[in-house]
This record gives sequence, structure tokens and C-alpha cells, in this order.
Amino acid sequence: MRKRKRGGRAYRREELERTVPLCGPCHRHVHTVFSEKELESDYNTVEALAVHPQVRRFVDWISDKPHGTIPFSRRSG
Repeated sequence: MRKRKRGGRAYRREELERTVPLCGPCHRHVHTVFSEKELESDYNTVEALAVHPQVRRFVDWISDKPHGTIPFSRRSG
């Protein structure tokens, strides 16, 4: 079984491919709130993410926006 390294630790491909489905804006927001280590250990399910106050506030905000909305802080230029 082939392993890859991330952060000094070797991971099996199956471990690296364990993700949760999120829309693009939510995915980007989650990575601004949490470190990779936090995501791996504590926030590795949609349910765990959904109860975090910063994530919940963002989801509430973006939920009534048109598809394709890019939060102002993420716009380039």
C-alpha cells in the first residue's frame, strides 16, 4: 500500500481521500477557520463542522445568496 506524506506523517491513500462534501465557498471558509490537523482530528464530518459557531454563521449567511456567490474577502482584484 503506497503512502504519502503530509506534515511529516505518512498517510495511506484512503486516509487522504476521506473528505466531506462541501460547496466551494464553504470549503474555502472551513480552511480559513481550521488547521489541517483540526480538520483531521476534530472536524472530519459535516455534523461536526455544522455545530462550530464560525461555520454555522457562514452557512447561515451564504444560504440565502445566489449560487456562485463569492464572499467579498475572497474576491481578487
